[in-house]
Order: sequence, then structure tokens, then C-alpha cells
Amino acid sequence: MRPKVILSVMVCAALLLSLGAWVKDASADAILFPWVVRSADVTTVVSVVNTAETDAEASGLPFHSNRIHIEYWLKDSTANLQDETCHEYNFEVTSSKDDMVTWDIAGHFNGGLPMFNDTSNEVIAATNMTLDVADPRRAFLIVDNNTDSLIDAGTNVDGTMYGEATIIEHVTGAAWGYIAYNATGGVKVTDSDINLNFSDSDHRDQQGEVIGDSETTQTTLLNPNDATTKLFVTPTTGRGTEQSPDLHQRQGNINTRVQLCRFPEINGNNDPHTGDCTGGGIWNNEEGGFSFTERKNIVCTTADNLVDFFGGAGSSAYAQWVASGKAGWAYIVTHRGNLDDLRGTEDFQWSDEAIIGKLEYGTNLSWGGSISDTINTFVWLRDNSSLIAWCQDNTDDWRCDPAGINIIHNKYADGLFGGG
Repeated sequence: MRPKVILSVMVCAALLLSLGAWVKDASADAILFPWVVRSADVTTVVSVVNTAETDAEASGLPFHSNRIHIEYWLKDSTANLQDETCHEYNFEVTSSKDDMVTWDIAGHFNGGLPMFNDTSNEVIAATNMTLDVADPRRAFLIVDNNTDSLIDAGTNVDGTMYGEATIIEHVTGAAWGYIAYNATGGVKVTDSDINLNFSDSDHRDQQGEVIGDSETTQTTLLNPNDATTKLFVTPTTGRGTEQSPDLHQRQGNINTRVQLCRFPEINGNNDPHTGDCTGGGIWNNEEGGFSFTERKNIVCTTADNLVDFFGGAGSSAYAQWVASGKAGWAYIVTHRGNLDDLRGTEDFQWSDEAIIGKLEYGTNLSWGGSISDTINTFVWLRDNSSLIAWCQDNTDDWRCDPAGINIIHNKYADGLFGGG
């Protein structure tokens, strides 16, 4: 009789799980990896932690359906053009409470399967976890725990996912990395799970991960004689409503413009800048500068040489700066993308915000003293002035609580039968 009893309990539990999905509101946590890349000699190693628990796990039953959802948005071709759109490739992977899974998106390490002797994660509906396309390819990656059993348990709340990425040039050994962005407040999904929000518009980036339309960030710039600089840009949006459901991150045509700026427009209120620019260009390291007006249209994601943000190698400002041999710095502002306006199309989802990073690298450099081998350093450029300004006048707003970003916590389920 015992096997029949166990079977009956399992069937009953499965029914409860399936019924629960009909009565509970959808909610989940999600993390965004703004920049992942694969090529013949470069790959991205991704690690994801999930602390949410299913009811089945909490009840100690000999099965569970704890899963995480992997969703790549990759450039349409190997050209990886600045104005090229992206398309989606996604699958699920089994997980469990307090599980971590690490994989290489190009499959150079362990064939794209979970790494480091991990045998507990099963890839669903895919042969491995790679971004299985021709090299080279750029993408952004969303990982969420908005999956059936975790929705039913209600444990997949904000702060139950954490991630890190390492971009590795495995031929030479150079590498850099970053922590995935987890927006405060969770996914904020609708019934159809399209309203995935990583936007700055609701002040959800407490550490300034997103440069919004009313924000200004800044960065130092090495002269091109001294290092190669690339700006990594991934436009974001997320102000979706029932009236405008298309404003979410799960799309490959988000279009933002990025500008190097000498003179940001002054606001004079709690937020010192308006997010606009009254004079484009860069400063050098002796208070001089070079002026230009380029506002670069970016679609989906990109990693472009610094010269592209001057308007190209033919820019006189760029040529003068290179010839001067001086270092410099600039503000960076974002503007509404206007590719549809320029082309007379309706192909893009405009945005006025983006996540921006700076990579500086070179080999056998000389900075008044020699540097043997390679430098490879990355900085995530940030600004949260709009949140600070908001919180000065709205101290009781939940977004003004400093906790919740990259602070992971355990979340236990009640179990299928109301117990731990």
C-alpha cells in the first residue's frame, strides 16, 4: 500500500501546483546582463544564483519543478552594427533553492553545459546553454525565475536572483567582469509577462545602473595613443502600461542616442542637471576641450570604439585630440533615439535611457614608463541623481529604501500543505 500512498500524495501535490497557477498573481525576480559576447577568442562566463523555493521542495517531496528562464537578445548578424536589431533565443534550466549555475555562452568551456562539476542543472528544450550562433555575436541576457512552480509558491520575489559575468579573452588571458543588474521592485509582470522593467523612469536603479533622460554621467578618457577605448551601450525601457504594452525590455529594437558632452544643461534644483547637453565634446586634462555635436544612435546593444561617438575618424575634433596626445574626460548624456524619424519608418522602439560601460585595453603600452603585457579594465558608468532628487521630496517612497539591490536573501515556501 505504501507505494500507492506516495503516488497519491504526488498526484495530489501536482494538482495543487497546477491549480495554484490559476489563482495567484504573477510575480518574479529578474536580472539583466547588459553585455555578453562570443567570438573565436572571446567568451562570456555567466553565473546565476536562485534562492526561491518551490512548495514541492519545501514539502520534501521526491520531485520539484524549480526552474529559471534564460533569454538572450542577440544581434541579427555577425556584423553587430550599431543600428542593427536583435532577436530572441530562450530556454529554461532546472534549479533549486540556493542553487548556482555557471556556463560559458560560447561553449569553449565544458561544451556550454553547467561548469565546475555541476551535475544538478538540466537544460530544458535545448542541447546546452550556449548562444548557439555564428561568431562574432553581441547580446544582452535576461535571467528570471518567473516560472510556474515558483509563481505558485510566491517565493520568487525581488532579491531572489543574483548574477555575475566575466568576459574572457581566452587566447591571451585578459578578462573583465561585472555584477548583473537587479532592478528594485522585481519584474512587475503583467498577466502576459511582457512588462519586464529595467527602466530608470520609475527610479528603480538605486545604484545608478541606468542613465535616464534626466541624468548625466561622466568618464575619464585615455588618448587613443595610450589605449583603445570602447563604450558598451544597451538601451533600456520599461514604462509599459495596459495602454502601451510594448514598453518593456523583451524586444530587440530599443533605440537610444548617446552623446559625449562638455556642457550639460544646468537644472538648479535637487537634481543639478536636466539630462540635456548645451555643448557637445570632451575636455582635455588641461581645462581645454574639443567640441562636436554627434549624438550616436544605438539599437539593442553595442560595443563601439570611442571614435564613433565623435562622428567617425574623419572628425576634426578627434584628429586634433589624437594629435595633442592629451588625456581627457566628458559628461555622457542620453537622448531619445530617432532612427524612425531619420528613415521614415516605424521599426524601432524609441527610448531616452541606457546602461553604459567603458572598456580600456592595450598591449605593451608606454605611459611615460613601459607596461609589459596587457591592460584590460572595465567601468560601469552610473548616475542616480534622479532618485536622490525624488527621495528628498518623497522620503516614504519604497524606492528610497537603500536595500534590495544586489543584496540577496533567502525566501522559503510554506509547502504544499501549509507547512515548512
